[in-house]
Amino acid sequence: MDDRPTDGTRDQNSADVVELTGRLLCADLTEASTVRQHLPEHIALTRAEPGCFRFEVEPTEDPLVWTVVEQFVDRAAFDAHQARVRTSRWLEATAGIARDYVISTRDSLDEVSAVAPSPMLRRLRASDAPAVHAAFGSADDMARQGDVTTLAEAERYVARLLAEDSPHEPWAIAEGEELIGLIAVTVDEENLSGWFWYWVTHRARGRGLTARAAATVAQWALTERGLERLELGHRVNNPASGAVARAAGFAKEGTERGKFLIDGQRFDVDTYGRLRTDPAPAFDSLPLRAGE
Repeated sequence: MDDRPTDGTRDQNSADVVELTGRLLCADLTEASTVRQHLPEHIALTRAEPGCFRFEVEPTEDPLVWTVVEQFVDRAAFDAHQARVRTSRWLEATAGIARDYVISTRDSLDEVSAVAPSPMLRRLRASDAPAVHAAFGSADDMARQGDVTTLAEAERYVARLLAEDSPHEPWAIAEGEELIGLIAVTVDEENLSGWFWYWVTHRARGRGLTARAAATVAQWALTERGLERLELGHRVNNPASGAVARAAGFAKEGTERGKFLIDGQRFDVDTYGRLRTDPAPAFDSLPLRAGE
C-alpha cells in the first residue's frame, strides 16, 4: 500500500527488516468497495516484489476497516515498494482513503520468520489471476513462460489452464493461500504421458521449493493420475531448470541442437524423461491438497 509514515516513523538502518503495521480506514461503503475491487491485484504485485517478506491486508468486523502488516527485508526493498506503489492503479484509486500506520524495524528476519506460512500444493483457481500477473512481472525471464503483461491476459492464461476441455493439470505452489509458483502436466491421454513444466516467482527462488514441488507433482502424476511417462525440456542456458528436473527424478535423454531461435541466436534444448518404472527420487514432499 502507499504507506505514508506517521509520527511513529524513525530513521531506519538499511540492514534492518522494515515493518509497517496499522489500519486502512474507509469513510464510507463506496471507499470500501474501491478497496475490495483493487486490493487483490495490489496484494499480488506486492508479494511478488523480491524484498517482500510478508504483506497482509485483512478485513475486520468493521466493514470500513482493514488491518495491514508489511515486512520487507531491508530499507531498500521497502523504498522500492513505495516507489512502485506511487505510480500504481491501487494508489490512483485509493489515494484519498485514510491510513493509520506506524513503521518500525527489526534486527533480522529471524525475529519474524515464525509467521511465514508453510508452502503447499493446491489446485490452481480462477482467483489466482492477479498473483499470476504479478509473477510474470517479477523477473524478465518469466517471458519464456508466456505472454502475460496485463491482468486481463493473466485471467485468460488461467482460464485456458482451467477450461473443462483443457489437457492441463495445473498445481499452484502456495504459501498460505498465495500462489508463488506453478507446476503443471499437459496430458496426452492416448499415450498416458505428459509434458511437465514449471515456474516460480522471483522471490520464491533459491529456496528449494521448485524441486520439492516438482518431485511431489511428478510422483502424483505417475501414481494417482495414472500416467506412465513424463517429459520436459529446457534451454541449456537455464541450468537451474535442469537441476529441478533431476531432483524430481527425471533422467536426461538428449539435446535438441539449435531448437529455438531467440533474438537472432539459436539455443540448444536439453530433454528429460521419467517413467513410472524409474526409481523414485528421495525428496522432501510438499503437502498436496487435491480436494478442490
